[in-house]
Amino acid sequence: HSEDETIRIRQDLKTILRSLSGDKLKVGGGFRFRRSPQQKELRDGFRWHNFCDARNVVPTDKAAQRSIDTFKIFGEDVVQKAGNRQFLRFRVCGDGFLVGQVERMVATAVCIFRGLLPKNFPNIACDPAVIIETPRAPAGLSFLVECRYDWHSQKQSLLRSKGDGDLQRVKSDKLSEISDALLSSPVASSEAIKSWIDDMETS
Repeated sequence: HSEDETIRIRQDLKTILRSLSGDKLKVGGGFRFRRSPQQKELRDGFRWHNFCDARNVVPTDKAAQRSIDTFKIFGEDVVQKAGNRQFLRFRVCGDGFLVGQVERMVATAVCIFRGLLPKNFPNIACDPAVIIETPRAPAGLSFLVECRYDWHSQKQSLLRSKGDGDLQRVKSDKLSEISDALLSSPVASSEAIKSWIDDMETS
């Protein structure tokens, strides 16, 4: 893509990702008592039962009630790896996830972007009164970066040392290493991605 096309894609995706996560935190940290009123309302009205691989999850289950703090494009605008093909990386942060939820959130965003699903699909799929199938991205293209416990994070924030900068650099290098490995794997091949897109377009 040209630079202008990349900017357009990024802006269009931002709007779509926001529809699956709600407004940003008004105060940093991401602790539950710091969530914005919009996020609390989103949690009360949204259920993620349709974004789970297990089809026995129902809207009334506590597991289906999650708060998504952020869902955004992460890092560089376009990561060019694996034969100079272009990839976008997404970052999802929340208070917990169902099995397959992240993959289905990403696939839903891709389908909306490509015009395969209506823009209001997140509101439909997260409606407690609706049972509907959601698309799923291929397995093997996502990984867990970190787990944080609110009570532990608040306590440890008072004890952080100046050496945290070195730790963050190591973490960044490791993330790049993992991303490179994923993009070079068979599941990220041109054939595999095309097959996935074709399946979504015909289903």
